Amino acid sequence: MAKAWLVKRKTERRATKNFFMRHPFWNLRLKVAVPKAQEPRLLVSGFWAYISPNSNKIALSRQAANAKIHEIPKGETMNIFDRAKDIIMNPRQTWESIKTETIDIKSFFINYAAPLALIPTICGFIGISLVGIRFPAGHIARAPFFQALLGGVLGYLVNLVALYAGAWAVKFIAPFFNAKSDLNSAVKVVVYSMTPAWLVGIFSLVPGLSILSILALYAIYLLYLGLEIILETPIERVIWFTLSVLLAGVMISFVTSIIMINIVYGPMYMRMMAL
Repeated sequence: MAKAWLVKRKTERRATKNFFMRHPFWNLRLKVAVPKAQEPRLLVSGFWAYISPNSNKIALSRQAANAKIHEIPKGETMNIFDRAKDIIMNPRQTWESIKTETIDIKSFFINYAAPLALIPTICGFIGISLVGIRFPAGHIARAPFFQALLGGVLGYLVNLVALYAGAWAVKFIAPFFNAKSDLNSAVKVVVYSMTPAWLVGIFSLVPGLSILSILALYAIYLLYLGLEIILETPIERVIWFTLSVLLAGVMISFVTSIIMINIVYGPMYMRMMAL
């Protein structure tokens, strides 16, 4: 009796397993490639497909298709807003797509880096010259218009040059970490990693919101992934490579800051305090 009961239980379990594996949800779950970050949403949709008699494969396939990033067809210009959104919302999958793209450095700077770098430049100019900085005593200090404009233009150009210098630094130190030493790939990593820093520049419109610039630290995570995927850095060396790149970035920023303070910002802030 006990043996017959065990045989019956095994048969029931096998039938139940075959039923679930034949269900459309599981078949679709195995066939559709979905980013890991969006798997929970697909799992929930699949469970609903199982318990709802009115659902079908089409709705689930449509949701899986929406999980794809915006790929750039060969020969077409990228939509910078779609790419900026993708690199922030789906960084790993976007880096994988970027890895297969061929870029011209000049066109890449003109079509992606230059427009996004305008965000903190324009917003910072408006914030410091028109909105002004409010002091605890209630006094509002504003920078002289033309001096702020000069500082914004000069700072914009210096930052773009610093990006290119940073890419050369990445290319130079890459062999020390068994990574790919390629300037085009280094430019991709440096420029795309700067996306969050440029986007949070919109908070410069109101100098009092500058504390929110801390969100730009997300760029460090993008840099980490970019070094791993684009430059094919061994996983055990990615952290040290990232720290080395950050150190090089600090050194470049230190040099550019000294230039800007001596030429523009030092005299400008002295005039603001005197007004």
